[in-house]
Amino acid sequence: MSAVDVMGMSVRTPGWRYTLYCAWDGAALRPKLDPQVFCAHAELFDHRQDHALWDVDNFENENLAGRPEVAAEEATLRRRRQRLRELRSQELGPS
Repeated sequence: MSAVDVMGMSVRTPGWRYTLYCAWDGAALRPKLDPQVFCAHAELFDHRQDHALWDVDNFENENLAGRPEVAAEEATLRRRRQRLRELRSQELGPS
């Protein structure tokens, strides 16, 4: 893991999976939690029709991140992921 410089951090709800790929501190084996750290890529997948929790592959073929029609959902999930990141930062202390 020390050679990895980007890591995906996800938030999953019953209807969506949102992942943001951000800088990773390979030496410390944890995300770089500085809010100014570069985040490379986002993914947003619609799982609202996924009633079999084991069948995620059929619902993760089209990345909806950045599309205007799901912007509100993406913003909500981004805020939720940010809040989890803040809580984790408090737990871990400075990177």
